[in-house]
Amino acid sequence: MTEARFLEFLAAWDRRDLDAMMRFLTDECIYEPVVGPEPGSTVVGRETVRRAFAEEFAGEKREYLVVSPFFCEARGLWEWTAFQRQPGGYPLLQRGCEWCEFTGDQIHRISSFRKVGQSSDARLDKSALLANIRASSDRFHARLAPLSEVQLTTPGAVGTWSIKDLIAHLTGWHEIGVERYQAVAEGRVIPEEPEEDVDQVNAALIAPYSEQSLAQVLAAFRALSQQVTTIIESLSEADLFEEGRFSWMEGHALWEGIANNTFAHYDEHGPMIQAWLDSQQPN
Repeated sequence: MTEARFLEFLAAWDRRDLDAMMRFLTDECIYEPVVGPEPGSTVVGRETVRRAFAEEFAGEKREYLVVSPFFCEARGLWEWTAFQRQPGGYPLLQRGCEWCEFTGDQIHRISSFRKVGQSSDARLDKSALLANIRASSDRFHARLAPLSEVQLTTPGAVGTWSIKDLIAHLTGWHEIGVERYQAVAEGRVIPEEPEEDVDQVNAALIAPYSEQSLAQVLAAFRALSQQVTTIIESLSEADLFEEGRFSWMEGHALWEGIANNTFAHYDEHGPMIQAWLDSQQPN
């Protein structure tokens, strides 16, 4: 199995293209869904596995916030954060991964795993949203903690960016978030979003930090992260979870924008940093 072929399978999974997916599986393939009597369940063989996928996809209401693939020769996985919309605006947030084992250039086994909260149907209210933000921030900072200044400032770690540039990118989006969420808290008109394409916006957000030292960028990141959290604490449950409350969210609830600016954003970029670090290790 090559990484490119594995990513092709993930693209087929994302499209829910059963015909394409099955072309990547062995005749004796095994699928282990998360729910069943074992706990979980086990289905074996192409036709049985196909039916299991079809049933799962037919009943699925999951919307993905972030998906991070990982590939390592004989094994691969993708880690994800997703949610299911619920009546009343309070979603169910889910985190999990799908673990794969390869035989040659085919997938022999897929096993699903999920994170579980205090109860399997716990809804995402403000306290849970804040807990997710703090936990993902802790994970991200723990990933940065052992890195040297050279590692943090080497260009090309994430695309053309250094990790310092990536931190500036996150900080810049926090600046936008602070401005928008504070306007919500104060009942003011929401500032308009940048009109350029995303690459232009990202370049503009990073530019003010390019001449700053690593210590200054890290300090700004910590300060803006705390500001975002503090403002979210001041918002009402209705502000956060009522769908369509703000016209500029185009029918979505505010928490979705917050998620993409906080825990989903950290969890998107954290694995990219680790992938680069892994690539720097001697064979």
